[in-house]
Amino acid sequence: MVKVVILILAFLMPAELLATEVSCRKHVRSSTDFQAAIVRHISRVEALGIALFEQFPAEFRGLNSVIISRYLKLHDSSKTEPKLLRQLYTYYGMSLDEQCPSEKAAMLAVIREHNAREREISQAFFAAEGLLDPQGHPLPAAKRLVLVERIADLVDRGQDPKVAEEFNRPMQPASQFLDKEKHRHMARYLEENYTHLVGESSCQEALTATFRSVAD
Repeated sequence: MVKVVILILAFLMPAELLATEVSCRKHVRSSTDFQAAIVRHISRVEALGIALFEQFPAEFRGLNSVIISRYLKLHDSSKTEPKLLRQLYTYYGMSLDEQCPSEKAAMLAVIREHNAREREISQAFFAAEGLLDPQGHPLPAAKRLVLVERIADLVDRGQDPKVAEEFNRPMQPASQFLDKEKHRHMARYLEENYTHLVGESSCQEALTATFRSVAD
């Protein structure tokens, strides 16, 4: 019951209170930290996606590094929208499987809202790029963009310790659970070269630009 009340209050809290530090966490101690982590994740997914395309171009026919970069900049962008950022941070560090039915339902509602918003953003991008058929279904090139995003996203989640903290459980490397062997092979390449491919300088540059735009 106490946990339910805390969750309800969290949704009513102003942003400055949500930014209060939680000292028991190692990586993300405030909503500001959470936003910064999202921005860095987006930047790393972009870098990993471009590296994936450059290493395996035959698997991604019809694409190029420019459109991949533009598409991956939109990855998880809905999480930086104030409402969703606040809602998602409310559940940071909470395991979905360990919640009571009412809390689990509330968490799932936020997750569904995030996923729906991400689909809207992707669909708008595909429409603008002419990557939908007359019925509004993604063309093969759009599906390849989604595959690049999925592999890059899962690799970064498996390598980033903040993700385990966010979901309160260990994260498995993408190369160990992707369905197809060729996709596991691609993920393994990114994992083995992760440190080289993902530079903190590019992440910091993206982070600085984002907070500068918010300040403006």
